[in-house]
Amino acid sequence: MLRTGASYNEYVSSSEVVQVSTEWVEQLETYFGKYLPQFFYSLLAPITLFIIFSQVNLKASVILLICVPLIPISIVAVQKFAKKLLSNYWSVYTGLGDSFLENLQGLTTLKNLSG
Repeated sequence: MLRTGASYNEYVSSSEVVQVSTEWVEQLETYFGKYLPQFFYSLLAPITLFIIFSQVNLKASVILLICVPLIPISIVAVQKFAKKLLSNYWSVYTGLGDSFLENLQGLTTLKNLSG
């Protein structure tokens, strides 16, 4: 948008710009508010579990040390699958935003004509 300047409407619809910018802000919030703390927790949890449970049962602590890191890996795999699935609906979502924006602009025009 910065490169094209005021003529960005020729390349991208206004509703898509609003939707994408809102989506990016939400993704940044998710990254800094949820992902980073969980990332550091997932690094510390297996080590902490191993240290605590190794005093109780060494075999169980080794199994936990191996299996606990698999949890975030499985979550990432599910997220990638969901992202592929949801990317199919993006065009429908932007089309809905386009029609909503057109309807809002039409309401303003209708109000001006009837007033």
